[in-house]
Amino acid sequence: MVKLLKSFSISPTALRLLFKAGLLTAVLGGAYFLGFSFWPLFVFFLVLLAVYLKEPLERRLVGTSFFILAFFSVLGLAMFRSFGFNSSFLLLAAFFLFFGLFFIILGLIHFVFENRFAVYGIFNTILLLLVFLVVQRLELNDFLKYFLIFSAIMLIFRETFLYFGILLGSRVWFVSAVAGFLAVELYLLVVFLPLGFINAAAFLALFFLLIRDSLAVHFQGFLNLAFIFRQLTFFVFLTTIIFAAAKWAI
Repeated sequence: MVKLLKSFSISPTALRLLFKAGLLTAVLGGAYFLGFSFWPLFVFFLVLLAVYLKEPLERRLVGTSFFILAFFSVLGLAMFRSFGFNSSFLLLAAFFLFFGLFFIILGLIHFVFENRFAVYGIFNTILLLLVFLVVQRLELNDFLKYFLIFSAIMLIFRETFLYFGILLGSRVWFVSAVAGFLAVELYLLVVFLPLGFINAAAFLALFFLLIRDSLAVHFQGFLNLAFIFRQLTFFVFLTTIIFAAAKWAI
C-alpha cells in the first residue's frame, strides 16, 4: 500500500512548479478579464519576471521560449477577446493550455522530465504552432507581421540549437536568421492558399519542425538517407492530411 501511494505522489518540486504555473495563468486570466489594460498587463509581466528571476541559472536555456510564450499568450487571448468569442469551453481550453505550457517550461528548467529533450521538442513544436496561429489573425500591417514571424522563428531556432548542445559560435545567429527569413517567405506563399488559418498554421509549424530537426541532426553529424526519407514520409503524410482537411474553392 505504501509503495502504491508513493507511485502516485508528486514531488515537492513539481508541486512548486504547479503553483507557479497556476499563479502565472491566474494573473494572465486577470489581465484578460480586465480587458488587457495597462496595469493588469504590467502586473502580469512583473510577476512573470519575478518568477523567471527566481529560477536557477538553467533558466537561460529556455529563457527565450519562456518570454515568447508569455508574449504570444497575451496576444492570442487579446485577439480572442477582440473577436468577441463567447465560447467558455474554448476560453477554458486556452487557459488550460497556457497553464500546461508554463508548467512544462518550468519543469524543463528544473529537469523534472526524464527525457527532457523530447519534452522540449514537443513544447517547441506547440510554440511554433502558437506563433503562426496568432500572427495570422493579428490586425497589424504586413511589415509588423513579417517582423514578428522573423524575430520569433529566429529566436526559437537559436535557442533550440543551444538547448541541444549544438555549438555553432557566431554562426548560430546566421543560421537562425536564415530560418526566420524562410519563415516569412513561406508565410507569404501559404496565406494565399485557401487552407484556413488553422490548417495554414499547422502546415507552417510542421514544415519548420522538420527543418529544425534536420538542421539539428545535420550539425550533430548524424544526418543520413534513412533520416531524410523518414522525414519526407512524415512530411508528405501529414501535409496530405492538412491539405485534404482544407475547404478548397476556386
